[in-house]
Amino acid sequence: MKETKVICPVCGTEIAIAEHTHTVKNAVVIGKDSNLGTVVLPAAKAGQAPVTTPVSGKVAGLPNKAEDRLEALKKAGIDTANLFAMRGASGEGMLVRLVNGVPQMVNDNDPIFRDIIAAGTIPDRRLFRRWVMSQMFHMLTYKGYRGADGYTAALHAKGYEYQWSMTLEELRVQAKLAKNDAENFNERNRWFDKRVCIALIDDYYQKLQKHVASLKVKRCKGVPYVSIHHRNIFVADLEAKLYRPLICAKQGVIGAKTPDQLFRAMSKYNALRDTLSWDTPQCREWVDAFKGSGAFFTLKNLILFHNCVLRDAYGRKMSKNKSLEFLTRASIEYKNEGWRLLAMLKKAINDNGINIEAKMEEWSNAKRNR
Repeated sequence: MKETKVICPVCGTEIAIAEHTHTVKNAVVIGKDSNLGTVVLPAAKAGQAPVTTPVSGKVAGLPNKAEDRLEALKKAGIDTANLFAMRGASGEGMLVRLVNGVPQMVNDNDPIFRDIIAAGTIPDRRLFRRWVMSQMFHMLTYKGYRGADGYTAALHAKGYEYQWSMTLEELRVQAKLAKNDAENFNERNRWFDKRVCIALIDDYYQKLQKHVASLKVKRCKGVPYVSIHHRNIFVADLEAKLYRPLICAKQGVIGAKTPDQLFRAMSKYNALRDTLSWDTPQCREWVDAFKGSGAFFTLKNLILFHNCVLRDAYGRKMSKNKSLEFLTRASIEYKNEGWRLLAMLKKAINDNGINIEAKMEEWSNAKRNR
Protein backbone atom coordinates (compact mmCIF):
# COMPACT_ATOMS: atom_id res chain seq x y z
CA MET A 1 0.00 0.00 0.00
CA LYS A 2 1.31 3.44 -0.94
CA GLU A 3 1.48 6.01 1.84
CA THR A 4 -0.53 9.12 0.97
CA LYS A 5 1.34 12.42 0.97
CA VAL A 6 -0.03 15.89 0.23
CA ILE A 7 2.50 18.29 -1.29
CA CYS A 8 2.45 22.09 -1.67
CA PRO A 9 2.72 22.96 -5.42
CA VAL A 10 4.85 26.04 -4.70
CA CYS A 11 7.47 25.07 -2.16
CA GLY A 12 7.16 21.28 -2.11
CA THR A 13 6.46 21.18 1.62
CA GLU A 14 4.61 18.07 2.79
CA ILE A 15 1.25 18.87 4.37
CA ALA A 16 0.39 17.25 7.68
CA ILE A 17 -2.66 14.97 7.35
CA ALA A 18 -4.42 12.45 9.54
CA GLU A 19 -2.87 9.05 10.19
CA HIS A 20 -5.99 7.14 9.15
CA THR A 21 -8.78 7.70 6.65
CA HIS A 22 -12.21 8.08 8.19
CA THR A 23 -15.70 9.31 7.32
CA VAL A 24 -17.54 12.17 9.02
CA LYS A 25 -21.14 12.84 7.97
CA ASN A 26 -20.60 11.26 4.56
CA ALA A 27 -17.42 13.28 3.95
CA VAL A 28 -14.20 11.30 3.50
CA VAL A 29 -11.20 12.65 5.41
CA ILE A 30 -8.05 11.39 3.72
CA GLY A 31 -5.28 9.95 5.84
CA LYS A 32 -1.83 8.48 5.25
CA ASP A 33 -3.45 5.08 4.63
CA SER A 34 -5.68 6.35 1.78
CA ASN A 35 -3.36 4.64 -0.78
CA LEU A 36 -3.36 7.75 -3.01
CA GLY A 37 0.39 8.15 -3.22
CA THR A 38 1.63 11.72 -3.59
CA VAL A 39 -1.12 14.30 -4.06
CA VAL A 40 -0.04 17.77 -5.22
CA LEU A 41 -2.46 20.53 -4.25
CA PRO A 42 -3.79 22.69 -7.11
CA ALA A 43 -1.80 25.89 -7.58
CA ALA A 44 -3.27 28.99 -6.01
CA LYS A 45 -5.10 31.47 -8.19
CA ALA A 46 -3.69 34.92 -8.73
CA GLY A 47 -3.94 36.95 -5.56
CA GLN A 48 -4.43 33.91 -3.34
CA ALA A 49 -1.85 32.53 -0.99
CA PRO A 50 -0.77 28.91 -1.64
CA VAL A 51 -1.80 26.31 0.92
CA THR A 52 1.04 25.02 3.06
CA THR A 53 0.30 23.61 6.47
CA PRO A 54 -2.94 23.03 8.37
CA VAL A 55 -3.72 24.95 11.51
CA SER A 56 -4.20 22.04 13.88
CA GLY A 57 -3.62 24.02 17.03
CA LYS A 58 -2.10 27.26 18.29
CA VAL A 59 1.04 28.08 16.32
CA ALA A 60 3.35 30.58 17.98
CA GLY A 61 3.83 33.76 15.97
CA LEU A 62 1.26 32.88 13.30
CA PRO A 63 -2.40 33.92 13.09
CA ASN A 64 -5.10 31.31 13.59
CA LYS A 65 -7.95 33.22 11.92
CA ALA A 66 -9.06 30.19 9.93
CA GLU A 67 -10.03 28.45 13.15
CA ASP A 68 -12.15 31.47 14.08
CA ARG A 69 -13.91 31.30 10.71
CA LEU A 70 -14.59 27.62 11.12
CA GLU A 71 -15.96 28.21 14.62
CA ALA A 72 -18.18 31.04 13.32
CA LEU A 73 -19.65 28.72 10.71
CA LYS A 74 -20.29 26.04 13.33
CA LYS A 75 -22.10 28.53 15.55
CA ALA A 76 -24.21 29.56 12.56
CA GLY A 77 -25.35 25.95 12.22
CA ILE A 78 -23.41 25.28 9.00
CA ASP A 79 -22.27 21.71 8.35
CA THR A 80 -18.47 21.95 8.53
CA ALA A 81 -17.74 18.22 8.33
CA ASN A 82 -15.68 18.59 5.15
CA LEU A 83 -14.08 21.96 5.97
CA PHE A 84 -10.62 22.33 7.46
CA ALA A 85 -8.65 25.31 8.77
CA MET A 86 -5.32 25.80 7.03
CA ARG A 87 -2.90 28.65 6.47
CA GLY A 88 -0.93 29.90 3.49
CA ALA A 89 2.73 30.72 3.08
CA SER A 90 2.02 34.30 4.16
CA GLY A 91 0.66 32.98 7.45
CA GLU A 92 -2.94 34.05 6.70
CA GLY A 93 -5.61 31.53 7.57
CA MET A 94 -7.91 29.97 5.00
CA LEU A 95 -10.56 27.30 4.77
CA VAL A 96 -10.12 24.15 2.66
CA ARG A 97 -12.86 21.79 1.47
CA LEU A 98 -12.40 18.15 0.43
CA VAL A 99 -13.92 17.40 -2.96
CA ASN A 100 -13.72 13.71 -3.87
CA GLY A 101 -10.86 13.38 -1.42
CA VAL A 102 -8.89 16.27 -2.97
CA PRO A 103 -8.31 19.44 -0.85
CA GLN A 104 -9.56 22.63 -2.51
CA MET A 105 -9.38 26.16 -1.14
CA VAL A 106 -12.75 27.77 -0.34
CA ASN A 107 -12.89 30.87 -2.54
CA ASP A 108 -13.68 34.31 -1.18
CA ASN A 109 -17.11 34.39 -2.83
CA ASP A 110 -18.11 30.85 -1.90
CA PRO A 111 -21.84 30.86 -1.03
CA ILE A 112 -21.07 29.19 2.30
CA PHE A 113 -20.04 32.57 3.66
CA ARG A 114 -23.52 33.94 2.98
CA ASP A 115 -24.84 31.34 5.40
CA ILE A 116 -23.16 33.08 8.33
CA ILE A 117 -25.43 36.12 8.03
CA ALA A 118 -27.89 34.65 10.53
CA ALA A 119 -25.11 34.42 13.10
CA GLY A 120 -24.59 38.20 13.17
CA THR A 121 -21.46 40.25 12.72
CA ILE A 122 -18.27 38.25 12.30
CA PRO A 123 -15.13 39.71 13.93
CA ASP A 124 -12.72 38.19 11.38
CA ARG A 125 -11.94 41.03 8.99
CA ARG A 126 -12.01 38.97 5.76
CA LEU A 127 -15.29 37.26 6.64
CA PHE A 128 -16.73 40.59 7.75
CA ARG A 129 -15.88 42.25 4.41
CA ARG A 130 -17.51 39.35 2.50
CA TRP A 131 -20.60 39.57 4.69
CA VAL A 132 -20.85 43.33 4.18
CA MET A 133 -20.38 42.97 0.41
CA SER A 134 -23.16 40.38 0.22
CA GLN A 135 -25.45 42.65 2.21
CA MET A 136 -24.60 45.70 0.11
CA PHE A 137 -25.20 43.84 -3.17
CA HIS A 138 -28.62 42.72 -1.96
CA MET A 139 -29.52 46.25 -0.86
CA LEU A 140 -28.33 47.84 -4.10
CA THR A 141 -30.57 45.46 -6.07
CA TYR A 142 -33.50 45.64 -3.63
CA LYS A 143 -36.95 45.43 -5.18
CA GLY A 144 -39.62 46.61 -2.77
CA TYR A 145 -43.33 46.96 -3.11
CA ARG A 146 -45.17 50.12 -4.21
CA GLY A 147 -42.26 51.10 -6.42
CA ALA A 148 -39.74 51.48 -3.57
CA ASP A 149 -36.50 50.07 -5.00
CA GLY A 150 -32.79 50.51 -4.39
CA TYR A 151 -30.43 50.98 -1.48
CA THR A 152 -32.33 53.66 0.45
CA ALA A 153 -35.59 51.72 0.23
CA ALA A 154 -33.80 48.58 1.45
CA LEU A 155 -32.37 50.46 4.43
CA HIS A 156 -35.76 51.91 5.37
CA ALA A 157 -37.32 48.45 5.01
CA LYS A 158 -35.17 47.24 7.88
CA GLY A 159 -37.24 49.42 10.21
CA TYR A 160 -36.41 51.83 13.01
CA GLU A 161 -35.33 49.30 15.63
CA TYR A 162 -32.74 47.71 13.34
CA GLN A 163 -30.36 50.61 13.90
CA TRP A 164 -30.29 49.88 17.63
CA SER A 165 -29.70 46.13 17.37
CA MET A 166 -27.08 46.63 14.66
CA THR A 167 -25.22 49.33 16.62
CA LEU A 168 -25.14 47.30 19.83
CA GLU A 169 -23.76 44.26 18.01
CA GLU A 170 -21.16 46.44 16.29
CA LEU A 171 -20.07 47.95 19.62
CA ARG A 172 -19.86 44.47 21.17
CA VAL A 173 -17.53 43.30 18.41
CA GLN A 174 -15.47 46.49 18.57
CA ALA A 175 -14.95 46.00 22.31
CA LYS A 176 -13.33 42.63 21.54
CA LEU A 177 -11.31 43.86 18.57
CA ALA A 178 -9.88 46.75 20.59
CA LYS A 179 -8.01 44.23 22.74
CA ASN A 180 -6.14 42.36 19.99
CA ASP A 181 -6.77 43.84 16.52
CA ALA A 182 -6.15 47.59 16.50
CA GLU A 183 -6.24 47.91 12.70
CA ASN A 184 -9.61 46.23 12.33
CA PHE A 185 -10.99 48.15 15.32
CA ASN A 186 -9.91 51.52 13.92
CA GLU A 187 -11.52 50.82 10.55
CA ARG A 188 -14.84 49.87 12.10
CA ASN A 189 -14.77 52.52 14.82
CA ARG A 190 -14.24 55.16 12.11
CA TRP A 191 -17.94 54.83 11.32
CA PHE A 192 -19.68 53.64 14.47
CA ASP A 193 -18.17 55.57 17.36
CA LYS A 194 -19.32 57.60 20.36
CA ARG A 195 -20.38 60.49 18.10
CA VAL A 196 -22.87 58.28 16.26
CA CYS A 197 -24.08 56.75 19.54
CA ILE A 198 -24.86 60.17 21.02
CA ALA A 199 -26.56 61.25 17.78
CA LEU A 200 -28.68 58.08 17.90
CA ILE A 201 -29.65 58.82 21.53
CA ASP A 202 -30.54 62.46 20.85
CA ASP A 203 -32.55 61.49 17.78
CA TYR A 204 -34.46 58.88 19.78
CA TYR A 205 -35.15 61.29 22.64
CA GLN A 206 -36.68 63.89 20.31
CA LYS A 207 -38.83 61.31 18.54
CA LEU A 208 -39.93 59.80 21.85
CA GLN A 209 -41.13 63.21 23.05
CA LYS A 210 -42.97 63.73 19.78
CA HIS A 211 -44.55 60.28 20.10
CA VAL A 212 -45.67 60.89 23.68
CA ALA A 213 -47.18 64.23 22.70
CA SER A 214 -49.27 62.46 20.05
CA LEU A 215 -50.71 59.90 22.45
CA LYS A 216 -54.30 60.03 23.62
CA VAL A 217 -54.52 61.27 27.19
CA LYS A 218 -56.65 59.01 29.35
CA ARG A 219 -57.87 59.57 32.93
CA CYS A 220 -57.90 57.47 36.05
CA LYS A 221 -60.15 58.98 38.71
CA GLY A 222 -59.68 62.30 36.99
CA VAL A 223 -55.87 62.06 36.87
CA PRO A 224 -54.47 62.19 33.30
CA TYR A 225 -52.14 59.40 32.08
CA VAL A 226 -50.82 57.94 28.83
CA SER A 227 -50.07 54.38 27.72
CA ILE A 228 -46.54 53.89 26.41
CA HIS A 229 -45.51 50.44 25.22
CA HIS A 230 -47.84 48.64 27.63
CA ARG A 231 -46.96 51.02 30.47
CA ASN A 232 -49.44 53.45 31.99
CA ILE A 233 -47.68 56.60 33.23
CA PHE A 234 -49.34 59.60 34.81
CA VAL A 235 -48.60 62.75 32.85
CA ALA A 236 -47.19 64.36 35.97
CA ASP A 237 -44.70 61.45 36.30
CA LEU A 238 -43.41 61.48 32.72
CA GLU A 239 -40.33 63.52 33.61
CA ALA A 240 -39.32 61.34 36.56
CA LYS A 241 -40.25 57.92 35.20
CA LEU A 242 -39.65 58.25 31.46
CA TYR A 243 -37.28 61.08 30.57
CA ARG A 244 -34.92 61.48 33.54
CA PRO A 245 -33.64 57.86 33.53
CA LEU A 246 -32.78 58.27 29.82
CA ILE A 247 -30.94 61.54 30.48
CA CYS A 248 -28.89 59.87 33.23
CA ALA A 249 -28.12 56.87 31.01
CA LYS A 250 -26.92 59.24 28.27
CA GLN A 251 -24.33 60.65 30.66
CA GLY A 252 -22.91 57.15 30.98
CA VAL A 253 -22.43 57.03 27.20
CA ILE A 254 -20.82 60.48 27.15
CA GLY A 255 -18.45 59.47 29.96
CA ALA A 256 -17.37 56.16 28.38
CA LYS A 257 -13.59 56.06 28.00
CA THR A 258 -13.08 52.62 26.41
CA PRO A 259 -14.89 50.59 23.73
CA ASP A 260 -16.09 48.16 26.39
CA GLN A 261 -17.48 50.99 28.53
CA LEU A 262 -19.24 52.43 25.49
CA PHE A 263 -20.84 49.09 24.68
CA ARG A 264 -22.04 48.64 28.27
CA ALA A 265 -23.37 52.19 28.51
CA MET A 266 -25.30 51.88 25.24
CA SER A 267 -26.68 48.51 26.34
CA LYS A 268 -27.91 50.11 29.57
CA TYR A 269 -29.56 52.95 27.65
CA ASN A 270 -31.21 50.52 25.26
CA ALA A 271 -32.59 48.49 28.17
CA LEU A 272 -34.37 51.63 29.47
CA ARG A 273 -35.65 52.63 26.06
CA ASP A 274 -39.21 52.09 24.85
CA THR A 275 -39.43 50.88 21.27
CA LEU A 276 -40.85 53.11 18.56
CA SER A 277 -42.97 52.08 15.60
CA TRP A 278 -41.37 50.28 12.65
CA ASP A 279 -41.87 53.21 10.24
CA THR A 280 -40.23 55.82 12.48
CA PRO A 281 -37.49 57.53 10.42
CA GLN A 282 -33.99 56.31 11.23
CA CYS A 283 -31.32 58.59 12.69
CA ARG A 284 -29.65 60.64 9.93
CA GLU A 285 -26.13 60.27 11.39
CA TRP A 286 -26.57 56.52 11.78
CA VAL A 287 -27.81 56.17 8.19
CA ASP A 288 -24.76 58.05 6.94
CA ALA A 289 -22.40 55.88 9.02
CA PHE A 290 -24.13 52.74 7.72
CA LYS A 291 -23.69 53.87 4.12
CA GLY A 292 -20.04 54.79 4.67
CA SER A 293 -19.15 51.59 6.48
CA GLY A 294 -20.89 49.34 3.98
CA ALA A 295 -19.36 51.10 0.98
CA PHE A 296 -15.86 51.17 2.49
CA PHE A 297 -15.64 47.47 3.35
CA THR A 298 -17.27 46.43 0.07
CA LEU A 299 -14.82 48.53 -1.94
CA LYS A 300 -11.90 47.15 0.05
CA ASN A 301 -13.02 43.58 -0.60
CA LEU A 302 -13.53 44.27 -4.32
CA ILE A 303 -10.05 45.78 -4.63
CA LEU A 304 -8.27 43.09 -2.60
CA PHE A 305 -9.92 39.98 -4.02
CA HIS A 306 -11.87 40.80 -7.19
CA ASN A 307 -9.38 42.67 -9.37
CA CYS A 308 -11.27 45.95 -9.09
CA VAL A 309 -9.46 49.30 -9.15
CA LEU A 310 -10.48 52.92 -8.68
CA ARG A 311 -9.96 55.85 -11.03
CA ASP A 312 -8.20 59.10 -10.15
CA ALA A 313 -9.52 62.65 -10.69
CA TYR A 314 -8.52 62.42 -14.36
CA GLY A 315 -10.35 59.14 -14.97
CA ARG A 316 -7.16 57.07 -15.13
CA LYS A 317 -7.14 53.60 -13.60
CA MET A 318 -5.00 53.30 -10.50
CA SER A 319 -3.05 50.24 -9.39
CA LYS A 320 -4.33 47.95 -6.66
CA ASN A 321 -2.12 49.55 -4.00
CA LYS A 322 -2.93 53.09 -5.15
CA SER A 323 -6.64 52.24 -5.12
CA LEU A 324 -6.38 51.05 -1.52
CA GLU A 325 -4.48 54.20 -0.53
CA PHE A 326 -7.06 56.39 -2.27
CA LEU A 327 -9.91 54.53 -0.52
CA THR A 328 -8.29 54.93 2.89
CA ARG A 329 -7.79 58.67 2.40
CA ALA A 330 -11.36 59.06 1.19
CA SER A 331 -12.76 57.14 4.17
CA ILE A 332 -10.96 59.49 6.55
CA GLU A 333 -11.92 62.63 4.65
CA TYR A 334 -15.56 61.56 4.32
CA LYS A 335 -15.85 60.09 7.81
CA ASN A 336 -18.96 62.17 8.47
CA GLU A 337 -20.22 62.00 4.87
CA GLY A 338 -20.67 58.30 4.28
CA TRP A 339 -22.99 58.93 1.35
CA ARG A 340 -19.92 60.01 -0.64
CA LEU A 341 -18.36 56.55 -0.15
CA LEU A 342 -21.60 54.97 -1.35
CA ALA A 343 -21.41 57.10 -4.50
CA MET A 344 -17.78 55.98 -4.93
CA LEU A 345 -18.87 52.33 -4.62
CA LYS A 346 -21.56 52.72 -7.27
CA LYS A 347 -19.07 54.39 -9.64
CA ALA A 348 -16.47 51.65 -9.04
CA ILE A 349 -19.04 48.95 -9.79
CA ASN A 350 -19.89 50.70 -13.06
CA ASP A 351 -16.24 51.44 -13.98
CA ASN A 352 -15.21 47.81 -13.43
CA GLY A 353 -18.18 46.41 -15.35
CA ILE A 354 -19.54 44.42 -12.39
CA ASN A 355 -23.00 42.95 -12.94
CA ILE A 356 -24.35 42.64 -9.42
CA GLU A 357 -27.37 40.55 -10.37
CA ALA A 358 -25.20 38.14 -12.39
CA LYS A 359 -22.72 37.82 -9.54
CA MET A 360 -25.46 37.04 -7.02
CA GLU A 361 -26.97 34.49 -9.42
CA GLU A 362 -23.55 32.88 -9.76
CA TRP A 363 -23.25 32.57 -5.98
CA SER A 364 -26.78 31.19 -5.76
CA ASN A 365 -26.09 28.52 -8.42
CA ALA A 366 -22.83 27.57 -6.74
CA LYS A 367 -24.66 27.13 -3.44
CA ARG A 368 -27.34 24.91 -5.02
CA ASN A 369 -24.69 22.75 -6.68
CA ARG A 370 -22.48 22.51 -3.62
